[in-house]
Parts: sequence; structure tokens; C-alpha cells
Amino acid sequence: MPSTFAPTDSLQDRIAVITGGTGAIGLATAKRLATLGARCVLLYNSESAESAAAKAAALPGSGHLCFNAPITDSQALKSVAAEIENSAEWYTSWSTALATPRQFQQLI
Repeated sequence: MPSTFAPTDSLQDRIAVITGGTGAIGLATAKRLATLGARCVLLYNSESAESAAAKAAALPGSGHLCFNAPITDSQALKSVAAEIENSAEWYTSWSTALATPRQFQQLI
């Protein structure tokens, strides 16, 4: 699927990986993307797993995930990509995402 900057009304079957996903700006971004149909992966660094999971569960739609993965920790980011790729439910969605797990791993 070619990338474009054109506005879209739907992000159905897309995955959004959001660094700082449980902070104010990241969570607001996740809410907007989830409202448009994206499945969100919230990456967080400085809060409890329970708090992060509650924020992911409160997003519109379903199937959102959260991971403690500081953006400065390449191994943690690679682990997140691998975990998503190894999940059969999520893997089908990666095929239509903006980046495949392999492309995501190459970015980190």
C-alpha cells in the first residue's frame, strides 16, 4: 500500500506504534488513531504496567497493547516487534500496516 499524506477517514486494519503512548500527547494521539480504527501499541517507560494496561483498555475499539519499552533501548523495541509479529492475531494486521515487523526492526 503506497504511503500518502492525504487525509483519511479510516485506519481500519492499521497498527500504530506510539512512543510515549501513555503520556498526555501520546495518549491523545492513541485516542484519535483508535477512534479512526487503528489498533494501538502504547510504548511506555515510567509508569506501572497496570496503569498502562488500563489506559490501553480505555481506548476506543479493541485489541490495543502496551509494552514497557524505552525508545533508547533497541533490544526492548526489537522484542516488541517480535512479540507483535509472533502473535497470529496481530500478524495479519501487520500486512496492511504502514511498516511490517521486519521494517520496524530495521528502523531501530
